[in-house]
Amino acid sequence: MKSVLRNTGIIVFVIVLQIILNSCSSSKYSIESDENGKPMIVGHLTWEEWQENAGWESYSAPSYMPNLKRASEISDMATNYGVDFLIFAGSWCSDSETELPKLYKLITGAGIFPDKILLYGVDRQKNEPSGTANYYKIEKVPTLVLEVEGEEIGRIVETPKLSWEEDILNILREYKFRENQEEPK
Repeated sequence: MKSVLRNTGIIVFVIVLQIILNSCSSSKYSIESDENGKPMIVGHLTWEEWQENAGWESYSAPSYMPNLKRASEISDMATNYGVDFLIFAGSWCSDSETELPKLYKLITGAGIFPDKILLYGVDRQKNEPSGTANYYKIEKVPTLVLEVEGEEIGRIVETPKLSWEEDILNILREYKFRENQEEPK
């Protein structure tokens, strides 16, 4: 019983520490206005900061209900592999406005820790100050890049082919398959 309590305490400590570290993370973004006077968020920020500044009508994707079984699979695989979720979006972009709330509903519902989710707002030329969008050669938004240890393992551009759940799982399964093929026999 003592070890269960100790392990639970350690898990709670780690979660609280991650929340604190994430809240202290240095968001570096600016808000400009596009030619229509709409906010254009450019730079690295949190989803909460995005919601405060994007000027969208909704951030909740009320008609989208993630598949909980698939979300759990994503959580397990992403945690096991140490996956980072890099999201590039435009506050001026209608596809971002439609898809970003769905994506966040899925990955936060899957229990992905906030420090594993990196959100970048880009301008219409797909640029932002850190150069991260340029490094990943972002051409359309939204784009979700999944990476492990700094290596891209797959991406979803604009909209998923099947669904956010299935497309992310397909990327993770393909990564697992490639990793298993590279292991010495």
